[in-house]
Amino acid sequence: MFSVVCSNTEEKNVVNSRIKQIARPIYSNPPIHGARIVDIILEDEKLTKMWHSDLDMMSGRIKEMRS
Repeated sequence: MFSVVCSNTEEKNVVNSRIKQIARPIYSNPPIHGARIVDIILEDEKLTKMWHSDLDMMSGRIKEMRS
């Protein structure tokens, strides 16, 4: 949460505009670390097999819960 106290409406509008300029790139460009983790896993055969095993286990649990 981020709060700003302004002395008048004009100042509030300027501050609000600037905050939006700062926030927009944060939400429009997510961090790269997730993609890097995927690269690491998919480049390593052992990690890829572990990931597939985890996917099978989780999808099995989901199917079980739904039935």
